[in-house]
Amino acid sequence: MGSIINGYRQARGIGIVIVLGVIVLQFIVPLFSDGPYLESLDPLGILISTGVGLICLVAIWFSFRPPAHERREFQDAPLGVGMLVSARATGTSFNDQPEIELVLDVDTPDGRSIRGTAHTIVNQGELAQLTPGSTIPVRYREDGRFAVAPDAETADLQNSLYASQIARGMLTEQQVDVATRGTDATAVIMAMQPTGEIAHGQAVLHLDLRVNRPDGTSFDATRDMPVADAALDELQPGRIIQVRYLPSDENYVAISTRVG
Repeated sequence: MGSIINGYRQARGIGIVIVLGVIVLQFIVPLFSDGPYLESLDPLGILISTGVGLICLVAIWFSFRPPAHERREFQDAPLGVGMLVSARATGTSFNDQPEIELVLDVDTPDGRSIRGTAHTIVNQGELAQLTPGSTIPVRYREDGRFAVAPDAETADLQNSLYASQIARGMLTEQQVDVATRGTDATAVIMAMQPTGEIAHGQAVLHLDLRVNRPDGTSFDATRDMPVADAALDELQPGRIIQVRYLPSDENYVAISTRVG
């Protein structure tokens, strides 16, 4: 990051030198003219040269400007997982890659939700992935200014997500403990029954599981859990699913689905 910022500062300095150099030359060149000094000055030439210099300066400034997440205002900003609400092209492009304005909702570790916007450059082939509901790592500020954080560590993002879900009552400390320290295993769904309850907008299912330990033995477990509609097909009786559990406490089994 430091090399990028230093390169940006150096390029900006070069741009300033170019502008000043163009202006100064307009005043030095007439000194070598045979005519009177003031008559040798070309106001139109000064104006055009200065304009060209300023254009060069702006181009260099944008070319070497640090990405949003590396700027000073976001260096100490907290990391979060943003859920995409909408995306639109701003009309600006860099190297034929469009700039996109993203409207995102970020759940904070204290259980609040902040809506804000971030601007990012997107490859043409990645535009189709910007669908409402997709998740994007961001650094966020309380005033709604966000910056996409492509360099975010997966573990840091997961911890931020766990903290917000615990604060909102969607996860417990025990569930997070199993998800982070548990042993990977497979389980067969023996039975699935809706409980008739709804939690966080999702139907709650009662699942009877037979969990296969890594050593080949098995144990039975039950789970009541809210499930997204898109994941219902994965949890039908007879399906084999990925789970995690703590060998020291097999009473709770964490279930992994492709959705949610």
